[in-house]
Formats: sequence, structure tokens, C-alpha cells
Amino acid sequence: MKNTVSATRQGKRLYLKHELVGAGGEVYTLGTVDRAKPPEFVVYQAGRKVGTGKFEFG
Repeated sequence: MKNTVSATRQGKRLYLKHELVGAGGEVYTLGTVDRAKPPEFVVYQAGRKVGTGKFEFG
């Protein structure tokens, strides 16, 4: 399985693209997105959590 995330920046916006590909080349996609619960992230540095946040839709 190959799990990749790429980031591109356009002005003040950061766009993330996630792709999960199985061993046989099949691409997996996300199910229904609950817009009331935005994606969250955690930033680690040297194994220590240094920041967290939530993304806004749009």
C-alpha cells in the first residue's frame, strides 16, 4: 500500500492532496465527508507534538 500527501501553495492557501494506492494499483477514496467535523492535523518535531489545528472547508 502506498499512502502519499502532496502540498501546493497558492498565495495564502495551502492545498493538500491525499492518495492511497493498494498493492494491485487500486486507488482508494474517502467516503462521505461530514462538513460539521473538519479534518484535523498534528505537527510533531523530534517526536514531540508542537502544534494542532483544524482545516476549514472551501
